[in-house]
Amino acid sequence: MRHSMLHDSHNTAGFMRECMENAVESLSEEDFEKFRYELVKRKQKPRVRRNKVEKKPRWEVVEVMISTFKEDKAFEVTKELLRKISCSQEAEDMVEEAMGAGYRPPPPAGGAAGALAAGAQAAGAQAAGALAAGALAAGAPAAGALAAGAPAAGAPAAGAQAAGAPAAGAQAAGAQAAGAQAAEEHFVDRHRLKLIERGTSDPILDALLQEKVLSPEEYDDIRSQPTRQKKMRELYSGPLRAGEEVKDIFYRILKDKEPFLVKSLENQ
Repeated sequence: MRHSMLHDSHNTAGFMRECMENAVESLSEEDFEKFRYELVKRKQKPRVRRNKVEKKPRWEVVEVMISTFKEDKAFEVTKELLRKISCSQEAEDMVEEAMGAGYRPPPPAGGAAGALAAGAQAAGAQAAGALAAGALAAGAPAAGALAAGAPAAGAPAAGAQAAGAPAAGAQAAGAQAAGAQAAEEHFVDRHRLKLIERGTSDPILDALLQEKVLSPEEYDDIRSQPTRQKKMRELYSGPLRAGEEVKDIFYRILKDKEPFLVKSLENQ
């Protein structure tokens, strides 16, 4: 029995490898280049080095992934990267094919906690319902006594209007806060489209490397992009998402390397 279970597990892993190879083989040349690029750019450990997959055939890229992540994790990484390069249909086809061999997608993170929370919420709803039912039952005689006094029914409506006033005030305060937040938007975020359109240059990347905003690997990845615009997009999709401090450094470097551009954007 144990031998049979091990044999089935081996077959499933082998079939998942085949599904990965089929999915990667189905990509166009352009999509495969994107897939390979995203694989190297992936930050989670263990990481795949560029020299392991650069100019390598598709089947060899799959082998590198399996040796790096092992079969199950490699399958999930393949699915993740396919979706990241907008090849969701290929990802779904791969999963559907693998499920025929017994693969089951892993449960979402926090599933058990979510179930507990849902149970607590349901229990709370039942308790609230019981209290509400008790209140209605207790209020029935009083409702009968007040039936003749119709004008008194207007009092709750007036109270509701009064209660609505603070809510309206809260909405106005929220709108003011949102406006203040928009006004404080960082220069790098506010002019994102214009900066991407202008692109970046190697001297700016050199300065970012010197300031340790970029690691040597990130520097090489971004410099390998074919156009200035793609280099800037890579900066925005990676390093510039690290926080305000990084944006401040980038802004300072822009003022030094592209003073006329920065001045033009600030005057807009």
